[in-house]
Amino acid sequence: MTVSGGWVPFWQYDVYCMESQFRARAESEFGLTFRPVRAPKGELDAVQVVVDSSPASWFEPDDLEKLITPIHGEAAEECAVCGVVRWMPVGMDVLPPPPPAVLALERPVVASPEWFGAGYQSFRQIVWRRDVAEFLLTVGPKDFRIQELPDR
Repeated sequence: MTVSGGWVPFWQYDVYCMESQFRARAESEFGLTFRPVRAPKGELDAVQVVVDSSPASWFEPDDLEKLITPIHGEAAEECAVCGVVRWMPVGMDVLPPPPPAVLALERPVVASPEWFGAGYQSFRQIVWRRDVAEFLLTVGPKDFRIQELPDR
């Protein structure tokens, strides 16, 4: 793994990493928290942004069913072992915006409690505060882009 700027590791759509040199600014200006990044041969000069899930659901299951089924032919799968429901993969451009209470938290970043995708390609929906999103774009222009939340 090459440590350069900011990036999303391969197939880990809700994991955000950056070079350690950006950590101090991101902590002080934006209130982000981090954990170290380790590779098989040891710790890298990089950090991963800690993204906590909001406590309340973002989406109504019936709404997800109606939006996702026409795209994938089915809406979700439930794990037979743990019971976690994973909705078929879709982006925020397909989904309604998070409830106003989630945005009112004013966290620098927050994840949906709902999971999408399957297996190693599972992810949560992520919403960044605008100033943090713009910062990420400066450190990782190849991996990050700003996408506005839909107005619905």
